[in-house]
Amino acid sequence: QQTTLRHREVRHFGYAFDYNLQGVQKNSPLPNGIPDECVPFLGRLVATDHLSRLPDQLTVTRYLPGQGIPPHVDSHESFDDDITLLSLGSPIVMNFRHPDGRQAAQVLPCRSALILSGDSRYVWSHGIASRKFDLVRRYNGSGNGITLSKRGVRISYTFRHIRNGSCRCGDALLCDSHRFGNQDKASALRLEAEHVFKVYEHIAGQFSDTRYKQWPRVAQFLDSLERGSLLLDAGCGNGKYLTSHGQLLKLGFDRSRGLCDICRDRGLEVLQADVLQMPFRDGAFDACISIAVLHHLSTRERREAAVRELFRVLRPGGRALIYVWAMEQHGTGDSEDKPSKYLNPTKWL
Repeated sequence: QQTTLRHREVRHFGYAFDYNLQGVQKNSPLPNGIPDECVPFLGRLVATDHLSRLPDQLTVTRYLPGQGIPPHVDSHESFDDDITLLSLGSPIVMNFRHPDGRQAAQVLPCRSALILSGDSRYVWSHGIASRKFDLVRRYNGSGNGITLSKRGVRISYTFRHIRNGSCRCGDALLCDSHRFGNQDKASALRLEAEHVFKVYEHIAGQFSDTRYKQWPRVAQFLDSLERGSLLLDAGCGNGKYLTSHGQLLKLGFDRSRGLCDICRDRGLEVLQADVLQMPFRDGAFDACISIAVLHHLSTRERREAAVRELFRVLRPGGRALIYVWAMEQHGTGDSEDKPSKYLNPTKWL
């Protein structure tokens, strides 16, 4: 199965890799298994005890210079131990991050095979930064140093073993088997894609027109932050909390490209990202806000994961403010029968 993604071209064998799940649907195998041309290479790894058995899933990815892949941990529920990364073409630097903040970088030379097992498989996230040059060590007769390595076209072969049953590691934070099954996760992703992401892309302009006034208690929270604090607005919408409070350094992100474009037209510092996978280092921000965002996630587990991710990027001793919608949206106070002013049926049709 061949797929073109925003950052790369991929082809799957055995099972299609789902990038939302970081795993596969085990009950939906592909008609074509791993190509026969790969068997001699894999057989050598098994014969030398680097692998316990032959893999049954393969993802082939073509990276152009400047393309990368976000940091991630492959699904515990979908895959067993030992993930093999075969690199062909241009060398690349792969970045690893531990939940406790430790980081490491590893050069993957052409025709090298990296096997992730144990903690490097289940705990450390791995990813490739989107850039055209990598900073690497240089070894020559005049001594050691660093230099820039220009990227070329790289082809990666990622071999995985499909897990029989569920993962038993019991890690409530890292293991998707412990939180909820792949079927439930896939259903949640489909629900959000259809009824949240697609809707916001369609109504971005009208949505922005109705969001112009800052909520008083959010503004009060921003006023209370120390001058020079670095603030993250997670799910910034049209950026209404990024337009004032000039004493703060402000950065926002949103899942909606349409809303990000509106923010950029207003001269705001924003990027497109997911609240469940924020592209920032641990402890990067002095303060974080998440206003009317978390209720868009369709399961309790996903909402809790988003809160954990928000706390991850918050420095020790930092401050966070989270707002979610109430269940009932028809009227407040004395106006019980008055519809919410945020609803504009005429423009939505």
